Amino acid sequence: MPEVSQEILEECAYMYVEDLVHECIHSSDEPVRTNVIVLWLRERGLSVSSSFIRAFFLGSERFVSDGRRWEVACRKEAEGAAIDGAARALLRGVGRPLPLRALAHQVALAKTMGPKETMVQVERLVRSRDSYFVTEEGMVGLSEWLLRVGSGSHEDVVLDNFFEDSSEVDAISEAFDQIRRDDDSATMLAAMEVVGCPLTIRALQYLCWRRDPAAFDAQAHYVALLRSDDFLVFSDQSAAPSSLRPPIIELIQAAAQEAAEEDGAAHEGLTGGSEFRLSDEDMGEVIALLEQKRRSMSPDALVMEALEVFPEEERFAAAVARLEDALEGDDRLIKIGGRYTLPECVPQGLNHIPPMLVLDRLNVVGASGEDVDVELDDPGLDGDLAERVHDPEREDVGEEDEVLLDPAAVATPEAVTWVVPYHHFLAGTLKIRKMDGDFYGGQTGVVDCVFRYAQSGEVFVTWANLDNGLLFGLGDFYRRYLRPSGSVLRIRPLPAAGEFELYHDGETDPLTWLDDESMKRLLDLRTECEARRMSVLDVMSSLMPFHEEGAPFLRIHTEVNACRRTSKRVVASMLSYYQCFHQRSAQRDRWVFDDRKVEQGRSRSKRKYVRKGTK
Repeated sequence: MPEVSQEILEECAYMYVEDLVHECIHSSDEPVRTNVIVLWLRERGLSVSSSFIRAFFLGSERFVSDGRRWEVACRKEAEGAAIDGAARALLRGVGRPLPLRALAHQVALAKTMGPKETMVQVERLVRSRDSYFVTEEGMVGLSEWLLRVGSGSHEDVVLDNFFEDSSEVDAISEAFDQIRRDDDSATMLAAMEVVGCPLTIRALQYLCWRRDPAAFDAQAHYVALLRSDDFLVFSDQSAAPSSLRPPIIELIQAAAQEAAEEDGAAHEGLTGGSEFRLSDEDMGEVIALLEQKRRSMSPDALVMEALEVFPEEERFAAAVARLEDALEGDDRLIKIGGRYTLPECVPQGLNHIPPMLVLDRLNVVGASGEDVDVELDDPGLDGDLAERVHDPEREDVGEEDEVLLDPAAVATPEAVTWVVPYHHFLAGTLKIRKMDGDFYGGQTGVVDCVFRYAQSGEVFVTWANLDNGLLFGLGDFYRRYLRPSGSVLRIRPLPAAGEFELYHDGETDPLTWLDDESMKRLLDLRTECEARRMSVLDVMSSLMPFHEEGAPFLRIHTEVNACRRTSKRVVASMLSYYQCFHQRSAQRDRWVFDDRKVEQGRSRSKRKYVRKGTK
């Protein structure tokens, strides 16, 4: 690690924090609260307080205040500029190349333009003007960041690039023979060791150009520098060796600790250390945050996000207790599972089962005057069909009594796997099964669940009625990422209460997955089924000829349900009761249809197992 003065180390530490904070705010499409920045920094190894960040903002020109939120100054500058000026302001503000789509998106936000129109204009702009460069990966940067070497001679390159200040290149030139190495990376590190650091990127490029003019490519060099683990690259277009990172972080942590101690002493002097003062403005921030989130939040989370007081602060416990008292007495709020929300945030219809999930118990009477569709008791079901009817993994609406589990006795699973049936895809719902225990936050009442999609980071706020075992609000996620039937979801809890990760990598369940051709055929039959009031037996008789080699029980049940919502017991009873269905002897879960036996009707030996009311 090169020798650097305390002053230079402090400058690097300041820039290090500033760049991380800028990245945090810029990654959001709107101003962010101090607590969001604090959490962002903690995820990246910096434990700082909100008071440290607020004090930090006072010394930086790269950020502007928006109430209790913070915005990057470059977005404000871009608002009043033409498209070219907006793109330049945004790139200079970030200080490094941006993906073309990300740049166009930021320009669209600043100029309140449509995304497609902006994308076309920004792409045309950056590809047609010399003031920008575009990498092979579609990253856009400013040409002013790169060394200009078109003139060729050493003197001209220095004049073209360092006319205003040539002190760095003069120092590099004087020590060139001492710092030159066999590759660019080693040469730059040697320069920082001998000449000092940080050095501007263009000075480093000059060094590498002079080492091997014929092989030098300014754009490729810049991209390689950004990607290298050997360097810290700052937004002011300077770089330092990555060996400075530990002392930089140590310096930041020491400053943060000092700020926290000063803040704690000031607070204790103001309140005597035994109470927390909650103002009307504070409660206004709490209400505004709940309106923004559209979900319930715990007092702890509200204290951190709205009031920006954190657990390591001595006043945190007092703040939580004081806020909880205020929340209990505020008639603008309701309490859900130990958390608070606004009544208008709870969607309507949580107590109703969507029609497409309700079992269709249409009774069709045959020529004999008896119901065509019946239910058999377990002893009347062939093979392992009774086990499949009682399968806790396949529990569904209207079939809860078939699952012989006590939810109160089920240990909370570490994760949940669920295969999405077609009718739940249509309803945008998820079945909370008995085997899931209290995984989603309890066993009774209404709770909200926040799902974060692992593959994209998108957040979906949903609501669960634990009394009827349904979670509502996943329709957008289903339509965007899943097949209509048979997609496998894996769900695991996140550290924050009520928050979960959704994982789906395209996996489908072979027994319930339906391809496009099958879906079209089944939906056509669904239309016919509704028009003709077809029995389940008729539906199955229409489906089975497409499975000449037979089909597993769950495949049959899935296809029947695409046409008409039917329980597993009814489908299992049809397979067991009517002689036109039988099992292949060599394959236990393979059911075959023989249209020659349709006229033979029912198996007389099974009549004693027919449940009352379905004879």
